[in-house]
This record gives sequence, structure tokens and C-alpha cells, in this order.
Amino acid sequence: MIDILLGHAYFLKYDIIERRVMKPYPPLGILYLSAYLKRAGFAVEVFDATFRDFSDFEDAVRRVRPGIVGLYANIITRENVLRLAKIAKANGVEFVLAGGPDASEWCERYFENGVDIIGTNEGELTLEELIPLLPQSRISTRFLGPIAMCFIWMNTSAHGSRTTVKARFH
Repeated sequence: MIDILLGHAYFLKYDIIERRVMKPYPPLGILYLSAYLKRAGFAVEVFDATFRDFSDFEDAVRRVRPGIVGLYANIITRENVLRLAKIAKANGVEFVLAGGPDASEWCERYFENGVDIIGTNEGELTLEELIPLLPQSRISTRFLGPIAMCFIWMNTSAHGSRTTVKARFH
């Protein structure tokens, strides 16, 4: 069983300008995160959307059946991330997490589209602590207390709530 499926939502086929330039960036952030989590003992899969399509993501979710999907979000990929979150939820994923500069600034929009938790900083330590906790309980700030190194926003009932901070990752 896969603990977490990490992905980004940059689909080259939908970027006319980048298709002409053809110098796409590798998803280094989620690859670093994957390596860290694997070293910590978690089963991790990575979905690299660069040369793929939304249906490929849905196939990946159905194939690996993760309990958790983590998505990197920025302003350019926001709408794609929201679509991936909905796909994940529609295919039985219990927890959808989002991180990156856009998600933490637009929490409510992400929550309205299927995201459950938003990380506001680097994800290594946060996910290392969070992944084992998620299957144990319906998540609440009271249950989690201080989590790793950054705040996380959680979709609890009709609004987001914020955890306390413990330490920063250096």
C-alpha cells in the first residue's frame, strides 16, 4: 500500500508558449520530498504531470490507491491542482494535501475544491509527522497539536483552522 502519492500539476500540453521553447523544469521539489519520505520509511509514488494528462493522474490514483495525495501548487497551476484534487477525491482518496506558494494564500478556494490540508512551508518534517497521524483519526487541530516545522491549514467543518508551530526546518 502506498502511503502518499506526490504530484504537481504542470501539464506541458496545455502551455502553448513552453511547448515552443521546450525547456520544461523537472519537479525537483516533490522529488526531494519523495526521497526524504522514502528514507524515513514511507511508501511514496510520484506523478510527474509534465508530459501527461489528467486521465493519467486518475489512472495513477486508481492504480496505487493512496490514502493521501500531496500536490504542489503555484499560481500558474492552481486550476489544474484543483482539478487533480477533485479527481483524487472522486477516486476514494481520503486526504488531499496541497503545498506551495499559491495554496497557502488561497486556502478557502482550495478547501472548496477537495483539499483537506494546506502546508505553508517546507514539507519534509511536516509530512513525516503527519502521514502516520492521518489514518488514525478524523483530523482536528486539537488532535494534531504542534506539527513539525510549519503551520498547516486544515479544512475543519466550514472554515480553515491553523495549527501551532513547533520548529523550523533548516
